[in-house]
Amino acid sequence: MNSIHLFFSVANFTYSQADRKALNNSLAHSLRIPFQQVKTLEWRSQFAHHNLITRYGKTEQLEQLNLEERKDILINLLPEPRVANREVKLKKRAESKRKLKESIASERKRANNRAADLMQRWLNVSNGDAIPPSWWRSLNENPPPMARHKQRMKMLTEYFDLHNELCGSEPRSNQAYLQEVVFKIPHRWKIDTGVIALEQYSDMVTAFYEEYFPDYDVPLVLSHHDERLLNTNTGAHCHVYVSTLNEQTKKRDLLKQQRIETAKFQRSFGPVHRTELLPFDGKLQGWQVSNSQFEFDRMFYSFVNARYLNSLGISAEFCPEVERRSQQRRAMNIQSTLPKAQRSFNLESMVKEEVANERKALAKIQQLLSATENQLAKKQDALLMVQMKHAEELVRFDIETKQRNDKLSFLDTEINAKAQELTQVKAALVLMRSQLAEVTAKVKTTIVALVEASFMRLVMKANKRPALVEKFTSMFLDNLNENLPGFLQPLALSAQSLMTSEKAEKVFRASISENELS
Repeated sequence: MNSIHLFFSVANFTYSQADRKALNNSLAHSLRIPFQQVKTLEWRSQFAHHNLITRYGKTEQLEQLNLEERKDILINLLPEPRVANREVKLKKRAESKRKLKESIASERKRANNRAADLMQRWLNVSNGDAIPPSWWRSLNENPPPMARHKQRMKMLTEYFDLHNELCGSEPRSNQAYLQEVVFKIPHRWKIDTGVIALEQYSDMVTAFYEEYFPDYDVPLVLSHHDERLLNTNTGAHCHVYVSTLNEQTKKRDLLKQQRIETAKFQRSFGPVHRTELLPFDGKLQGWQVSNSQFEFDRMFYSFVNARYLNSLGISAEFCPEVERRSQQRRAMNIQSTLPKAQRSFNLESMVKEEVANERKALAKIQQLLSATENQLAKKQDALLMVQMKHAEELVRFDIETKQRNDKLSFLDTEINAKAQELTQVKAALVLMRSQLAEVTAKVKTTIVALVEASFMRLVMKANKRPALVEKFTSMFLDNLNENLPGFLQPLALSAQSLMTSEKAEKVFRASISENELS
């Protein structure tokens, strides 16, 4: 069970002028009627749509009522102002009544019975009832004949005004007129409207009064959720205004009935020490007042715990005695009766505290930021040195890369040139191979032809046919020159020289002889 503390404050407003002013200020704050002279932050207008108003059993958004409607609600809840200089005016009315009796007798003597009857009718109205305004209008519109008319009309006007001003039975100035209950769970307990809805705050208070004080009307309930910081959802609370008029007895005895119920509640827990026993008749001695207030608070705590909070896993408990009697607690109790703007703890103080905390946090962040900036500056310097070193290396690398690229380009050019040369060489080799094959075939053919021609020449020469030899040799050489390619023409010349050489002929002869060719 999560233990929390409640803020439950009860303020009683009497008919006194001071309390009437205090009630006016309280209602103006609760109805969100701004005071021009108040410069403190009492609520946040951006949260106005959360505020609720309950009257005659109907709940609606407070902002749906315009300013004039809210002012009317305020005025209707205030007690009638006390008559100023009441005793003096009572004496004046008594004197005016004496003159009225004398005027009735005088008009009777003059036989102005209509005027005398009118005055007697006014005189017969009791002190507690007002003279109807219609009588006054009738007198002004159709005045009866009377002696000394202007003087009589002036006397009647004075009596009408004094009588109607004093006709109400004015209560004692110290008699309680209205009770205001403020109920809130302080921010520090982190109970937001997701846990307890705004409407439940007023439900708890009104249910408590319906349980113990059903004969007393609750004319106005105001629920607020606009007195909070922007980033919070706690601080919801309600203002419940309870009439002190008992609907059954028509007496303003709410305080007395509360003391009686408090005494009953006190005894419901078993025996009570005689010095702390509260009387059943509600008549308290001075030393019993604080004890009665404590028991009343305890009665409310017990009610809301059993009816609402315990089912939510929450238990409302009283502050420790040391805290309750502390100087801060006493100051809070005193300030609870002051207007919001005059309290040391209100929305503006919360905002100021939040701003102060944010400034402290900001100062720490700034210190941390300054230290971080120093570290960052050092790291930036180191990074700059590394960047400069890398830049130099990059320049050097770029130069080397360019040189290598140039060299590679040059090598590529040379390789392409060599490749072209190699292609040409390969083509030449192919051509040379082709030519060599042709040459080989030609040479072989030529050598065979040469051998055969030489043999035939030798044979013809041996047969002593020189003309035929010359013709055959010429035909052979011509044929040789025609068939051999240009680059083998030297071979044809060599063959010619060989065939016409005497030395060759001797060798040939010897060769043929050895081979037995002849």
